[in-house]
Amino acid sequence: MRLENITILNEVFLDVYNLFVQVWEEGTDQPKEQQIKDAFYWYVSDYSDLLLPWRIREGLDPKLSFAKDIIMESDLNDLSYLYEFGEYISESELKLAAFMNTLPQETVDKMADTYTEGYRKGFSVMGRVFALTVVAMVAAFILQFGSALKDNPVKALKSLLGVILLVVVMIVAWSMGSGEQMNIPGYSGTDNVPFWLKVTDMFLYTIYFLLGATVLAMLFSSIKKKLS
Repeated sequence: MRLENITILNEVFLDVYNLFVQVWEEGTDQPKEQQIKDAFYWYVSDYSDLLLPWRIREGLDPKLSFAKDIIMESDLNDLSYLYEFGEYISESELKLAAFMNTLPQETVDKMADTYTEGYRKGFSVMGRVFALTVVAMVAAFILQFGSALKDNPVKALKSLLGVILLVVVMIVAWSMGSGEQMNIPGYSGTDNVPFWLKVTDMFLYTIYFLLGATVLAMLFSSIKKKLS
């Protein structure tokens, strides 16, 4: 259970509730609309570093199948299932879900195929572009390293050490990645395979590491400046 997220949501609830309590004590009916908007704005802003990684994982990690499980296990003719997502459901969502129920299964399958094929082709294109990018980066680094080695060997070796560390991080990230196939309804392509799944995880974990390292470097630099 994600107790941290539940605690954060309870904090937002109490913030909004206290706004109402405050105006009631002052003899007013309700707080200003902007005050409530500000409470939700700061909720999103303050906790984006916690919520964003979960949003990404929910779209990529087959273990986080909360939304899919609701759809696959619910009676879609009973529109009350929409409220199980924990999101705001307006008349638009209700009308769209009701409209989807009127469509034949063949049409729904084609709609799903449009999304999954776009997802698959995106990975396919990314694979080709990524391969060319890697080749170009390696060639550029070799030329730059060779030139720097003549002019400033110490600086060249430091840059080489940085590249080696990045490669080590990516290897570790690859070993941490999962090759478990994703359950994508309507998808019948060839890219839902362990290799590309581990590649995706490798990039995600590498990005997380680099972001964390950047934050730590900024904190270390600030502390060092204050101490000196």
